[in-house]
Amino acid sequence: MSMFADKDRTDRMGSYMKLKVPASRVTESIDTMNREMNAIGRYIACISGLKRWRGTGDQIANEEVHQIVQQSPNRFVGIGAIDASDRREALAGVDRCIREFGFKAIVMEPGNHQERMYADDRRLYPVYSKCADLKIPVFLVIGGNGGPDVSYSDPVHIEQVAIDIPELQIVVVHAAWPWVSQMIRVMLRRPNVFIAPDMYIAYPGSEMFIQAINANLVDQYLYSTAYPFAPVGAFYEKFKGLGIREDLMDNVMFKNAEKLLKLDSAIWSE
Repeated sequence: MSMFADKDRTDRMGSYMKLKVPASRVTESIDTMNREMNAIGRYIACISGLKRWRGTGDQIANEEVHQIVQQSPNRFVGIGAIDASDRREALAGVDRCIREFGFKAIVMEPGNHQERMYADDRRLYPVYSKCADLKIPVFLVIGGNGGPDVSYSDPVHIEQVAIDIPELQIVVVHAAWPWVSQMIRVMLRRPNVFIAPDMYIAYPGSEMFIQAINANLVDQYLYSTAYPFAPVGAFYEKFKGLGIREDLMDNVMFKNAEKLLKLDSAIWSE
């Protein structure tokens, strides 16, 4: 993947947060990454496939993710990647990811599909509807580099999906950055919309997300890192210093994800 092949780009994006490159990225060692996770306590990580045809062109097969999750089922939660450009293939992919692999959610990056799409493109709706019927959330990579230009990050497209299919739980990866205030407005009006800002919580303008969490949107926030751009341990320490109220941290750090992904609560104490 470009995150490992193009190390200069990864280092540059990490430098925006004033964080050092994680040792596991340098060594490309899973054992080292596990030690980094263990250093901050009981840590469960979501890992996903990736179907990105534009830009860096990264691809991660869902089969590979399944193999990794099987090796460490108490450490990793699988999320299956889908490209909706081919409707039949996309729906078959959802079935396989959920029914065969046991993944907990589906992720799509519509701005970088084989055929570029905004989040409310009608070609995505068969996947949305199927996920709603299966009662699994859809993670949408919307924000940052999730499209050829900033218009693909506009939350107005996400809100339209939330209106059309209110029973669908939508998680916005990168939190539609830089459209921060607009994203907060969508969350206020659409309780089925969640955000996972990952490293963008430390980017300019994202201070409003912290204010929103402390006000009344804590249940719609999922902690995330965007590793390897953000090192697991150093990002965790930085996140704790962003100003989120202490009494809300458990919701942000794991309870919201536990509920959304239907995880067994015992996993946190194993």
